[in-house]
Amino acid sequence: MKSEIKVEAKEGVLMVLEGKAPEPINPKREYYMGGNIRAVVDYVIGRKKAGVPVNPQNAVVVIDETALTITLTTEAHLHDQGGVTVEAKLEPNPRLQEFQINKNHRFGLKDLERLVNFNADMFNGEAHANAHGMLVAALRNFTAKANIEIQQGGDKRGNKAENFTKTVTTDIIQNFTLSANIFKGTEVKTFTVDICYEINDNVVRFWLESTELFQLTIRELNSQFTTQKEYLSDLTEGTSQHGLIVISK
Repeated sequence: MKSEIKVEAKEGVLMVLEGKAPEPINPKREYYMGGNIRAVVDYVIGRKKAGVPVNPQNAVVVIDETALTITLTTEAHLHDQGGVTVEAKLEPNPRLQEFQINKNHRFGLKDLERLVNFNADMFNGEAHANAHGMLVAALRNFTAKANIEIQQGGDKRGNKAENFTKTVTTDIIQNFTLSANIFKGTEVKTFTVDICYEINDNVVRFWLESTELFQLTIRELNSQFTTQKEYLSDLTEGTSQHGLIVISK
């Protein structure tokens, strides 16, 4: 074992100290938990119900709207003795993402039929359930008629004119209504989705659009961070009075 020798001169006395330097202590988080956007709020509520509320004097909440996270760190001054980190993350609903709404994605006929058929529970309510049945039936028995008229003309000088007209008729409904939470752990929203399609070379391609979903997504983003910041930091009489320090990045 190697020893360290240190020589000090103090008030005319030469001292030789021999020994081993203490091992460095690296900060270590004893516990880490991650979850949906309500993870921090649920943890704080659970601690309070258990009679051991989070102490505002040694805890801090950091909100990062760019990373879509809310992070609670408790016992922040006791890195070498543990502490708890809870991270809440705003993540899209994976089932809703499969619909590729408002994205540059094209579905084939069978792909769209399978997607709609296996997500019947998102067509909430009797009227929307009926629309689901009609849509599945229409996709299974899809009929499209493309009437194409091409007129070409030319002259001896090599000039050329082309007129192209395409008319498509189909029995598929123009839109349908979905009920789903936009992000994990958030409330269910209801919105209308438009069915768009095109036919090229006798092949049909579908895509889905929804202005309502676009607007709801923006409002949900703003609402989640604003309401949770107010809830966690509130000290008003009559509230849960968590009174935590909340920092926004």
